[in-house]
Amino acid sequence: MTETPMRNFINPPTIAAPPGYTHVVETSGGRTVYLAGQVGFAPDGSVVGAGDAGQQAEQAFANLAAGLEAVGGSFSDVVKLTIFMLDIADFGAIQEARDKYINQSRSKPWRSLPTKNSRWSRITRTRRQPSQGATG
Repeated sequence: MTETPMRNFINPPTIAAPPGYTHVVETSGGRTVYLAGQVGFAPDGSVVGAGDAGQQAEQAFANLAAGLEAVGGSFSDVVKLTIFMLDIADFGAIQEARDKYINQSRSKPWRSLPTKNSRWSRITRTRRQPSQGATG
């Protein structure tokens, strides 16, 4: 039997307050599932909305939703989402597609950050027990 999944969203006071996301998400229980990056390909492999970032983002999110559904999940189960853009001018169209799939009631919509020179992130497995007060 699988434990009930728990998530603890943490913003340490020693790190600048983030604009619409959480610096640390600690999870326990449930299963870890990795989805491959998705692009604007229809199920038959054809490109959706050639040259239209909004249509391609919409299809990419539909593909992610299908992958999540295939393992019994949904976007409410996602603890990390990374989006790569070739052109910052497409930001609004991509955000609009994202907002159709991601519940914005948990946090403010993400915004572009003033520094773009370097960004680092990690997925870490610790040996210690989950923090007290984890939330689902």
